[in-house]
Amino acid sequence: MPPPPCNWRSAARGALRAVLAHYTHSNPADLAFTQSRWGKPALTTGELEFNLSHSDDLALLAVASAGCPVGIDIESLEQHRLDVATLFDLTCHDSEKAALLAISGDAQRHAFMALWTRKEAYLKALGLGLQADLHEVTFSQHAQIGCWGVDGQARRGNAPWQVRTLEMAGDMWAVYACRILA
Repeated sequence: MPPPPCNWRSAARGALRAVLAHYTHSNPADLAFTQSRWGKPALTTGELEFNLSHSDDLALLAVASAGCPVGIDIESLEQHRLDVATLFDLTCHDSEKAALLAISGDAQRHAFMALWTRKEAYLKALGLGLQADLHEVTFSQHAQIGCWGVDGQARRGNAPWQVRTLEMAGDMWAVYACRILA
């Protein structure tokens, strides 16, 4: 008899509880959660910041100290075989759209998915999700490879943000975003 199919979402949530319990020195079953206005989960104790993302059968978890918002996003390029150019007007600042229109084919799709993943990780860190105006969130690349700075009106707070692309195998994009505390 074959094993039952895995519910990756449930498995990811179980792993989340185990990791948070480790950091808080708690029993996983004793952890209590709340949600922000836009649905970002948080521990009721406020001890840690965290964010979870999953795509296909992979999940990523980011955990940070209290007061250091963190977001993470993972996307499968295979899942997104759509014509990304149809999304430019909805999701991109004019400068981003111009840069994307200057390239084509798979390079354009990869560049869009990299941009989309950065935006989603940052907005998840803010707890806004896709409620924010995506045109106001833009990024500029810093000298440090894979590190991006947040520009535009959507930047929250005076502390600098770090938005970094994580190296993934295969056709996956992953990005984490966190506010850097002094």
